[in-house]
Amino acid sequence: MVEPLPRVDAPTLSLEIDERTVAVPEGTTVLRAAELAGVSVPSLCAHKELSAFGGCRLCAVEIEGARGYPLACSTAAADGMKVATDTATLREMRIEILRLILSEHPCSCLLCGEADDCRRSLSTIRKAGVTTGCRSCPRDGDCELQAVVERLGVHDVTYPITYRGLEPEHDDPFYDRDYNLCILCGRCVRMCQEVRGASVLAFKFRGRRTVIGPAFGYSHVAAGCEFCGACVSVCPTGALADKVSKWDGAPDGVEPSTCPFCSLGCHVELAHVDGALSSVRAAHDAEVNDGQLCVRGRFCLPEATHHYSRARKPVLRKGAYDRVVQWDEALDAVAAGLAAAPADETLLVVSPDLPNEAIFAAQRFARVTLGGAGLDSTARSCLPGGPERWSRLFALPVSLSALAEAGTVVVAGLDTRFSFSVAGVQVRRALRRGATLLAVDARESNVARIADRWLRCDPGDEARALTAALAEVGDAARLSVVVGPRVFDCPGADELVDRLEELGRRPGVSVLPLAQGANARGALELGALGEVLPGPRLVSHDGPDLAALREGRAPRVLYLVGEAPLTTRPDSELVIVQGLYPPPFAVDVFLPAAAAVEADGTLTSVEGRVQELRAVERPRGDTVSFGPRPDWRIFSDLAARLEAADPSCADAAAVRAAIRAELPDFPAEGDHRPRRMTPLRPAGRSRETGGSTADHDDGAPAGRGRFVLVVERAGFRHRGFDLAAVVEGLGELHLEEGLALHPDDLARLGVEAGGEVTVVLDGTDLVLAARPDADGPRGAAFLWRDETWPGPWTPVRVTIRAGDRRRRALSATPAAGRSRAKRAGAVATAKGGDDGPRR
Repeated sequence: MVEPLPRVDAPTLSLEIDERTVAVPEGTTVLRAAELAGVSVPSLCAHKELSAFGGCRLCAVEIEGARGYPLACSTAAADGMKVATDTATLREMRIEILRLILSEHPCSCLLCGEADDCRRSLSTIRKAGVTTGCRSCPRDGDCELQAVVERLGVHDVTYPITYRGLEPEHDDPFYDRDYNLCILCGRCVRMCQEVRGASVLAFKFRGRRTVIGPAFGYSHVAAGCEFCGACVSVCPTGALADKVSKWDGAPDGVEPSTCPFCSLGCHVELAHVDGALSSVRAAHDAEVNDGQLCVRGRFCLPEATHHYSRARKPVLRKGAYDRVVQWDEALDAVAAGLAAAPADETLLVVSPDLPNEAIFAAQRFARVTLGGAGLDSTARSCLPGGPERWSRLFALPVSLSALAEAGTVVVAGLDTRFSFSVAGVQVRRALRRGATLLAVDARESNVARIADRWLRCDPGDEARALTAALAEVGDAARLSVVVGPRVFDCPGADELVDRLEELGRRPGVSVLPLAQGANARGALELGALGEVLPGPRLVSHDGPDLAALREGRAPRVLYLVGEAPLTTRPDSELVIVQGLYPPPFAVDVFLPAAAAVEADGTLTSVEGRVQELRAVERPRGDTVSFGPRPDWRIFSDLAARLEAADPSCADAAAVRAAIRAELPDFPAEGDHRPRRMTPLRPAGRSRETGGSTADHDDGAPAGRGRFVLVVERAGFRHRGFDLAAVVEGLGELHLEEGLALHPDDLARLGVEAGGEVTVVLDGTDLVLAARPDADGPRGAAFLWRDETWPGPWTPVRVTIRAGDRRRRALSATPAAGRSRAKRAGAVATAKGGDDGPRR
């Protein structure tokens, strides 16, 4: 088998393809060499990331001195080789092979002489349940098989036609499967096994009964599918299709952009139809994600943008009712409220998911326009330990591409099935190139399963265990360390950062510290925290903040920008919310903000790359009076009404120019080169609020009880709402719901899956739905919480009992306004407790 990824240090060889000379690394296939030479060889089963398969046989070539017709996809290039790819014999052979393929594929429209006229005159809505021809195929106009038929000029099939009559499959989230259109090219199987490492798909049965899918009749969910969409992307036909966009047809255009859902900054391509986002595809950028995405980046953006519950018009509360108003009226009301309140009684809370332009405009609005209003960001809880710790981490040699080329990889506290999946793909690429993998985790993650060595530590002890592991492998050449977000909430995180700094000074070492929040680094660099100015630079700040808000000391005016860190309305005179979706409590003014695909901007990745967001949505209706506006423009309009017009907010380019005026090293436009941050070195420690960690010298979790409760930060939040509430497929997975316990622990408690348990925590009873999790260790309970969680983030010992022991529960309201009680049991909190924790 030819290795699809030649070694980085492989020697170069030269060969001739159709009388064109090309130099390629040793181990490159003839097919790939032809692509590099600008020669197109037909193929339906080959892919640059995948091993040779030779299933379609269309890439047969003639090689001087070789017998027969070798396949270009499975033949390694050799020095001095002479290859012919387009001869009369090869053309005739390919036509016959293609006819055989079409004999088991619906092909009437592919071969019809009136196909073009049919396409032009077709006016009905595509709604066929079973595909019978290309005019009702979800990939019509965007199908590789269709393109090869047109290229080779096949007009008839001389073999008996067979229709398989398989029932289309619609039972799993995100994409549908119609294997009547499958040509058994094996791309999806090899992508799932070789690149993603999930090994969910396989060939089932044999001969004419061969189909593709999970073995033993499992669903994709039960088989461990990551729903990354890589199989859909490489499918050359319409056998696999996105549920949301399958009937949109071929896109009108594709624009390069950046995924707005996590800090890796994956490059994507936004396909749009009739001025609206249709689907998202992975871009082939070798420096970042190289054609791979996670479930959020691949499938969630269209639904998150177009969900029916999204608020697209300004809303003003008048008396006891909310009224839709025009922008002028809403902005006048906000400006009047801000002008009437002193600056030290006003608080702006900024989301770490906003673009750089919005973050900079928000902090400037608070500090300059409002004369020093309170400023804070939920980026604080995404960066546990405080801005100094993370400025040190961002000063390290952070590299995602170096991970794929590492000789030794250490991964701690990370399961890449649904979050940070691209990092998992890069780890597997390193393994395919001969790297050694060490996993440090209390849970059995998808990374631990493929590791050469799994160091299973106690729950919540990942930071100290990783520090010890780095002492063992610290001298390894080409070392790459990947640290999951929850590790920085564990005791010993400060010592871990010290150790990472020591390693970072050595050549050949790279670090990937992962944090929730798509633009958490941008929020730190551009001064979204009250004590941090753009730069970042520390400054004294004593105004209102999130800590005071959560303690019940609400400011007179609360302005939430793309965030909803509360479940109930605070005791403020004026509450303003600026975002995509309304919060779960009543507000005085709601200002609809533009989504990531509705306004140009930039995001800063964990590596320091400043990457572009592209607007592909075409405004519809009266957007001037009612439609969503970019966040920076809303601040500009408010500044004008407050007679403090800031020229830096005239347009997005002006905002970036203002950023450059304060930060000369900040890119004027998108710059995909990694950058290191200058560490903050304060004389004393800054305040740490919003879930920061504190190290424990004794190493034991605080509290009493049989179980160790590990709280993980919810990873599916975006701009203040829960993606699972608006993306149907993500909601079906129930990934961050309930209390995860080992099945043996559930059996001891006498609780069935989905049954209620009571967690006694510091005199507070939490009534939660329990779910079995065989990946976790016995004696540990894992709980995913969002910004509204008031409890501890560090591991703590708790008592867990079966059922609702308090016999009452206050139903928690989800941040996105959807009741989780209907799906996974009520998450209830009853404060006070008259008996306290019990052993």
